[in-house]
Amino acid sequence: MSTKIKFLFSVFTALTVISSAQNFGGVINFKKQSGTVPTNCTYYVKGDKVRFDEYKPGTKTLAESFIMDIKAGTMIYMDPARKLFGTQKQSGNSIAAAGCMVTTTKDMKDFLTYKCTEQLVKNVGDSTQIDFLIAPGKFAFFMPMLKMINSREKFSTYYLAMTNPDGSMPVLAIMKDLKGVEKERMEVTKIESKVVTDDVFNVPADYTEQK
Repeated sequence: MSTKIKFLFSVFTALTVISSAQNFGGVINFKKQSGTVPTNCTYYVKGDKVRFDEYKPGTKTLAESFIMDIKAGTMIYMDPARKLFGTQKQSGNSIAAAGCMVTTTKDMKDFLTYKCTEQLVKNVGDSTQIDFLIAPGKFAFFMPMLKMINSREKFSTYYLAMTNPDGSMPVLAIMKDLKGVEKERMEVTKIESKVVTDDVFNVPADYTEQK
């Protein structure tokens, strides 16, 4: 191997390690609320793997889980109540809602130690507007995960109508009607950088596969 090639290889390897180190790994807790009782959720992130847990409203009882491998493009769902799991078939990626108008404010807002930008997405046809706080940085998993889940929820399809830097993630989203009356919200409550163990992404041995 020539000296030049060795040098280029070393630079590429170093950049790869730095990029990997900058990407978030750990646990993110958030809640969804459309009434008085919140639904708590958790992301576990390690490299290209993401686990999403959703609990029954107002409880600590696990309702459902999804294990995603973003690189491989696979997703497994788990039903804790019946101890079942299966492969979630992909029906395409989420797409932006039609008719959305995006406004970015000049103000930066502090949220959980992050300097966030504020963006308002309004859709007259849906009589809906969502105010997003967007954290910058290293959440590389979020956008590919969002597209992979293929959710038709407005929080997802309205977010996709925006153009944000790679690694951005919403930490607060408040949905209102066009008169300003709040209908729903999603709010990150804790972001913890840590090494997530591999077993978090394994299906429990006592679960039965549903085909």
